[in-house]
Amino acid sequence: MQCWRNRLPCCASRSEISKGKRYICFDTFSGFVEEQAKTDMALGTPKAALQTYAQNSKELVRKILDIHGRHEVELVEGDIAKVDESMLSEKYSVVLLDVDLSEPTYEALKKFYPRLSPGGVILVDDCADEPQQRWRARLGFEQFCKEFGLPARMEFDFGVIEK
Repeated sequence: MQCWRNRLPCCASRSEISKGKRYICFDTFSGFVEEQAKTDMALGTPKAALQTYAQNSKELVRKILDIHGRHEVELVEGDIAKVDESMLSEKYSVVLLDVDLSEPTYEALKKFYPRLSPGGVILVDDCADEPQQRWRARLGFEQFCKEFGLPARMEFDFGVIEK
């Protein structure tokens, strides 16, 4: 059995996959940034949905990762759209963007795509094209793809960019 387009054997152990790699999680750990949320609310995202992650904390996420044995994951608190470039690695093999809103999705893609290694992939969550979809990440993904001349490829409700 193969995962992600026949590139990674599903039976590969965690240590085989993670050897020599850094795992970094950028998050506000306090919910959405208000000025970014306003844009999406104007496009139909319900205001109540924007409270969904307001009760998160860096400490809670760290505890959950530790329970699952993922001690190597680095947590960086901040708005990905405004995070200092010095906090970013020079190269990324895989990036999972799960920021839900259009503006921070677009801004994050501008930061990560130039750092994507050849053969690397960016997966953008919450890109379903469904009437009930409350998140607008797809709009930021499509804007980025159009602006940079990339195909706006969709797989399993993820926006997919490969280099």
